[in-house]
Amino acid sequence: MANEIKLQRDRFMGFSFAAADLLIELDEQGSILFCMGASHNLLGMPVQEVIKQPLNNFVINADKVMLNFLFDNIKVGDRRGPIKIHTLKNGIKVPVQISIFKMPSDTGKINVVMNNLDPFAMGLNDPMRDDETGLLTKDAFFTMAEATISGAQNTGIDISLTMISMPDKDELDKRMGNKNAEEFKNKAASFLRAVSVGDSAASLNSNSFGVIHEDTIDSDKITQEIRNISKEYDEDGTSVQIGASTIEIDENVDPGDMSRALAYTINQYVSDTQFSNGRGASFEKQVNSQISNTVEQIKWFKNIIKNKKISYVAQEIVNIKTNEVHHHELLMRFEENVSPFQRLVFAEKVGIIHELDLIVLEQAVNWINETPKHPCFSLAVNISGASIARADFCFKMLKLIIEKLHHPKRLLIEITESAEIESLKKTNDFFKNIRAKGVKLCIDDFGAGAASLNYLRMLDVDIVKIDGSYIRESMKYGREDKILKAMINLCKSMNMEIVAEQIETKEQAKYLTELGVDYGQGYLYHKPDSVNTIINNLNKQIKKSA
Repeated sequence: MANEIKLQRDRFMGFSFAAADLLIELDEQGSILFCMGASHNLLGMPVQEVIKQPLNNFVINADKVMLNFLFDNIKVGDRRGPIKIHTLKNGIKVPVQISIFKMPSDTGKINVVMNNLDPFAMGLNDPMRDDETGLLTKDAFFTMAEATISGAQNTGIDISLTMISMPDKDELDKRMGNKNAEEFKNKAASFLRAVSVGDSAASLNSNSFGVIHEDTIDSDKITQEIRNISKEYDEDGTSVQIGASTIEIDENVDPGDMSRALAYTINQYVSDTQFSNGRGASFEKQVNSQISNTVEQIKWFKNIIKNKKISYVAQEIVNIKTNEVHHHELLMRFEENVSPFQRLVFAEKVGIIHELDLIVLEQAVNWINETPKHPCFSLAVNISGASIARADFCFKMLKLIIEKLHHPKRLLIEITESAEIESLKKTNDFFKNIRAKGVKLCIDDFGAGAASLNYLRMLDVDIVKIDGSYIRESMKYGREDKILKAMINLCKSMNMEIVAEQIETKEQAKYLTELGVDYGQGYLYHKPDSVNTIINNLNKQIKKSA
């Protein structure tokens, strides 16, 4: 029997080492008994020098409490992980992934499998974590959620997401003192990381947290453990009030759709300052219902995208002095006579707008290529800032323009401000390549977003389209009118052409002409019409003039 156990152990160690950079065996106190592999690369020391040292000596502070909790609570035969931590190699943080086992034949001893996680070698971004607690940021949490859910589905593990709320910093400081309050939050965070699947625990705001965990661990157990931890630091030895709401993760839903639905819904319920305690069963039902509805909306959009069930209209943009058509703005429609605005806002918030933008851009390129006899038929296409922020979208857009667009001077890209672009310098460098081909660049809805001036400062653009809210308020000689004049003067001083949208009266058009606007768009000139109708009318004009 002993030989059989030894043989099984040898096999296990062999298989583990084949998939690991470093194998470690710990005693009950967490000190290293055995080590094999790339210890110098991950721990900064050769194998013989790490023996008998506590593993925590080679781990950053944010991860020590979490590891201690794991080591203290793992049972014989249990497996925990994989979990991402940072080791210290000569004072430099090294991202690694660890899995922890407690072998049935070695009661008291813990086996650790460690792998290097070089984010650059793997082509991945290193998820952002809080320096003190090691918890993921909210954005990183939702980014990782798809992989966590996918992994759970592949291994047949049922999982849920629990949102935890606790008192704010001021209340904790008052009850525990500043030092104890910080230690409590760090230990509570370590517990959440320890019970999570794939280290999927995050800080959602200053006093609320999220954790994806196995269904075998219910929210009551999680909140009770955090209350128990709080007793250690509360001066009166009493526990703090902890709130919890659990979200069901449907194993039959695509992981990408589920992670988008979670992000969209939770972002609505978690404010920047406080996630209320004691929401209860009715709140859980409401959140789970909204997530289900969000999943269905995402599926609807994916069907639209897959089958390209989009109709198009276009609206003329005219020379405001001569009324001659300068170009058309291409607009998508999902339902007849219904504005797509709310659906597009949703698509942007759940992270699928880039797929729609690419389809519309492809359609615009096709129409431009199919109308070589109409050199004046130019199209403006709206591209979300959220799409431009994606490297994969930019690559596909550039490839499409270079390889398929025959008449680049007839395409205009309108960058919308509904989602702010973080790296404007990189964006500008990218668009230099597109503008070099002859494509023109426009800032859409200028003045409506918080980033308008930053866009104007950092992006080399040809045209600026002023948001319609300023046009509607023009000629009232109030604050908006003064801002409108200032925006026009600013753009003219930078040699940019100006489009004014939502022009409905001749008086507005005359006034805007006097202010220096170059082009006008609105019902005064033209209501959106089918693109095919517009092209047919152009064909008729050619036949008449022939």
